[in-house]
Amino acid sequence: MATSRPWCTLMEWSCRYGSAPPEKCEPVTYELVVVDRDGTRTVAATWGSSGERAAGLRAASAVALADVARVEIAVVGARAPLASADV
Repeated sequence: MATSRPWCTLMEWSCRYGSAPPEKCEPVTYELVVVDRDGTRTVAATWGSSGERAAGLRAASAVALADVARVEIAVVGARAPLASADV
């Protein structure tokens, strides 16, 4: 969910990870990327996986919500996002 604030865009989300047992998974670092209408990409947050899910994740971006074209979740360093949503 993305919400406009006077000072930023506030984003809240949750993730569910693969079904492999946590002890068999390598640590993974994810990033939340804000893509503005000009195509500029800004990393708004990074977090590491632990367990099967993460809930209550929040981040803010200085990019105004009206200027956000897309939000992506990706593995840090990967070329393609795991998930994306047009705003």
